[in-house]
Amino acid sequence: MKKTVATIICVFAAGIVAHTQSKESKPPPPPPPKPSHNEAMKLPSPTPAKPDRLQGFYERNDSVLELSWETRQQLIVIKKDSSVERYNLTNEGEKKSFIEKYGFIPAQPPPPPPPKPEYRPVQ
Repeated sequence: MKKTVATIICVFAAGIVAHTQSKESKPPPPPPPKPSHNEAMKLPSPTPAKPDRLQGFYERNDSVLELSWETRQQLIVIKKDSSVERYNLTNEGEKKSFIEKYGFIPAQPPPPPPPKPEYRPVQ
């Protein structure tokens, strides 16, 4: 009886081994096709995140894509038609031109926080 059970188990195990070895693994799927240069050019550019403090400015001036400060005196306006306007606010004529065109001069962003001092253990 023990020999019969052992023989059945061996035959069963041999069948499992033969079955798993005979299975062919499927090849991985091919990679997706790369977009052509023309298709890549058609992708929309990501829209820059507009700060909350300028939301009212962007709502009143829908032709403006982005407003940024180059220096404390230089303001850059990038329009949706990809044109760029630079305004030097120390020049009264350019300052007046900006105010007439866009309504007001938005406040500059706050300066970045000072760097944290490094922690060095006392030896």
